Amino acid sequence: MKRISIIMSSFYPKIGGSEKQLQLISEKLIEKGYEVEVVTRKYTGLEKAEYVGNIKVRRIGIMKFNKGAEKISFCINSILYYLINFKSKPDIIIASQTGIAARVAIFIKGIFNCKVLVRIAGGELKKFESNKSKFSRKFKNVDKFIVLSEDMKKTMENLNEKRVEKITNAVVKQVNIDSNIGRYVLFCGRIEKVKGLDLLLESWRQMQKAGVDIPLVIVGDGSLKKELEDEYSDLRSVKWIGEDKNTSKYYKNARLLINTSEYEGISNTILEAQSYGIPVIASNVGGNKDLISNYKNGILFERDPNDVINTICEIYFNEKRILDMKSNSLEYIKNHYIENIIGKYIKQFN
Repeated sequence: MKRISIIMSSFYPKIGGSEKQLQLISEKLIEKGYEVEVVTRKYTGLEKAEYVGNIKVRRIGIMKFNKGAEKISFCINSILYYLINFKSKPDIIIASQTGIAARVAIFIKGIFNCKVLVRIAGGELKKFESNKSKFSRKFKNVDKFIVLSEDMKKTMENLNEKRVEKITNAVVKQVNIDSNIGRYVLFCGRIEKVKGLDLLLESWRQMQKAGVDIPLVIVGDGSLKKELEDEYSDLRSVKWIGEDKNTSKYYKNARLLINTSEYEGISNTILEAQSYGIPVIASNVGGNKDLISNYKNGILFERDPNDVINTICEIYFNEKRILDMKSNSLEYIKNHYIENIIGKYIKQFN
């Protein structure tokens, strides 16, 4: 039985895109007979060691003086943890992203000669685009890079990197999906600048001025939530939910999902929406182009209020097209079911 160690900066109950994906991947690997341990930072109120479901989680203490101290202490203490527990040395390490997790994984490989996969998410490759030699030097001992989208794969090609495998994000198959269509447009995600919620709300403001009344439900929290909620408090058709881990009830009653991100790797929110058969309208950026086939399972728009408004109005009031897209979404999403994705990881292990 192979031992797999996953290194990442945070894990459940802190939930983001990477956390969701690696939790899902870990659970499925355990089902397949692998021994999986997640090594992550310890946050206040969480146990040093515990099981999350069947996943063994080890939380590493950090110095909370500043961000630099947090990173350095996580790096050093993680390495010490592996050295102290050398009898349980991993066969494979999956590092989440190219920062401290990758640095720890590469160091441990030098001692235990284990295989290292670096799973790259979002736009983190952009910082290396102007310095190809730095990327090559820093990651020369990595066995394989896992990228999520064609856009990321092309970026790796521009970095002259050949050790690349594209494995997209996964989603759980939904059952008992309602064949009806909902009433509101749903935004679900972190309320941060990169998610482009200002563009979304400005579009709704212009629609309200033009007398177009389309309900919008916003599920999520983030550093910009209060600021944007105050700035756009005049929008009558916008409902702010806040953070809610049980997002399924919002997907089930949504007519459309909207994504206005400035950049995306492969959006978990889009995948989850498609698993419920919800058509997606999304900005024409990053991995969104991998997930949406125009006028089949959704529509891509340019990041401009006029284009957002035209796209929403074009689809929202066309029930026949929504039903067609709903059917296409349920067919398309089969490629992303975790049962189909996990084999691609196992292939890299072997």
